[in-house]
Amino acid sequence: MCLAGTCGAELPFVLDFWRLPAVRVCLATLVATLCLLVPLLISTPIEIRGLGALMPAQVAGVFVAVAAAAAALAFRYQHDQSRPGRIIAGLGARGFDFISVNLYLMAFTAIAVPLCFLAFSLRFPMQDEAFAAIDQAMGFDWHWLLRLTNDHPALGKILIWSYDSFVVQMFVLVALLSIMGRTHELWDFAVLVTLTCLITIVISGLVPSVGPYAYYNPAPASFDALNQLLPGVGRFHVANVVALQSGQLPVLDLAGNHGLVTFPSYHAVLALTLTYAVRGIRVLFIPALVVNGLMLVSTLPVGGHYFVDLVGGLAIFLSVVALLDYLNGRVPMWSRLQVRLTQISSDWACVRGLASPQI
Repeated sequence: MCLAGTCGAELPFVLDFWRLPAVRVCLATLVATLCLLVPLLISTPIEIRGLGALMPAQVAGVFVAVAAAAAALAFRYQHDQSRPGRIIAGLGARGFDFISVNLYLMAFTAIAVPLCFLAFSLRFPMQDEAFAAIDQAMGFDWHWLLRLTNDHPALGKILIWSYDSFVVQMFVLVALLSIMGRTHELWDFAVLVTLTCLITIVISGLVPSVGPYAYYNPAPASFDALNQLLPGVGRFHVANVVALQSGQLPVLDLAGNHGLVTFPSYHAVLALTLTYAVRGIRVLFIPALVVNGLMLVSTLPVGGHYFVDLVGGLAIFLSVVALLDYLNGRVPMWSRLQVRLTQISSDWACVRGLASPQI
């Protein structure tokens, strides 16, 4: 690729970012989501409202204008070796990364949210009985965890906080990766957020469920304290699921509505993704591990998920990570983990040998 005035020199990454495999996967994900949504929008008798609120045209226009300005600055000062020139070029590149990824996430959300709802209008058989049976086979007692959370309000508050923390975490992470110039990791993160979401929506539409609150119908006393902390806890989606499944929802207002997905758990995917994305930033990895570990737990009593929903989320996350490893030519995550565990085992053996009494 050669542009006027740049032959013989490497293009600034801000203008060449589309060559990243992750960027191409993001574009393919956007197109695939749109291709799934359009037929459902055409065929559904449901009146859809609130589409414009998901991605306001004015906001999108401002984002595009800022991204273009940032790219122009990076291009204009790319060869300026003075300190002000390098600062301006760097700010332009970082700003372009931040705005472009946020613009992509906004565009994907505007398409994925209505798809999430309309997928349930396909009215495939509900699978709550099967999911409850799998939980039982794994020895997981959902009622026990609900009672535990309800009996300890402090734990309930922490879990609710962690459950809702993903929005702030995502914004901070995108900003941080942009500021640090980690464009590769930034777009890998965008793939993990959006491709996993698309897969989750498709699976949830094919094997829908209403969730353990509606299926088990626990006594109100078993979650009254939790419900006081978060009214409607774990049951925000139930009314829409039932209405969509029965074909009795004539109007769907997307503004302010909660997602419908139970299996697989997208919150579980996000918890894993937000931790994985900071694996190379030591100061953030441990805090992210703690917060997102709590988020994983919170999906059960707060999000109203079966335990098998978390297993499904884990499978989707690992699949997309494996795809990114392949596309980026990296050693697969399992191999990296095996090497790391072998190193830890070897170091521990050395420590034990040094601590052993010498005869």
